[in-house]
Amino acid sequence: DLFLDVHGDEELPYNFLSGAEMVPNWNKRMEALHGAFCAAYTRVGTGMQQKYGYPPATDRETALQYMNVATNQVANRFNCLGMTLEMPFKDCLSMSDPERGWTPAKSRDLGASVLDPIEYIHPYLRDETDFWTRLPAEDAYVPPTNDYHDELKAEDNFVPLSRRLYSDVHEVRKPVEERG
Repeated sequence: DLFLDVHGDEELPYNFLSGAEMVPNWNKRMEALHGAFCAAYTRVGTGMQQKYGYPPATDRETALQYMNVATNQVANRFNCLGMTLEMPFKDCLSMSDPERGWTPAKSRDLGASVLDPIEYIHPYLRDETDFWTRLPAEDAYVPPTNDYHDELKAEDNFVPLSRRLYSDVHEVRKPVEERG
């Protein structure tokens, strides 16, 4: 009833969920489940946010080009909520730690906290009624954008790492002028 693929993103400095928008069976039910899950995950307070992520397909024809992506294939084949959870490899802007970056402990906390949004949406996973009309407004689907650069400029203490290293944790410990 739910598919969650977990990945690490090499560029976006955020935790985010990428959904199966516009696959052939994407409808109001799937959109509502996605929105409610993301909103509930955001409320847990582990650095999850909804605004930034991979921009979704805007039409079915575009989405069909990405049916080789596990989230899209499983969501469409089993008519279930399918998402990819992305965590930053470097640091997370919504809970920045310039000394350590994104850590294994943060990954564990984010993983453990996924149970809360699963519990929240569980009653609706196979609900064929118009349940979304009963959900609070803050659970509405938010189409993500990957245009986060203005927010980076507004954060004085956040310095995104410009190189991809085996372990960027060591890179964030260097003084800013020594970073590559």
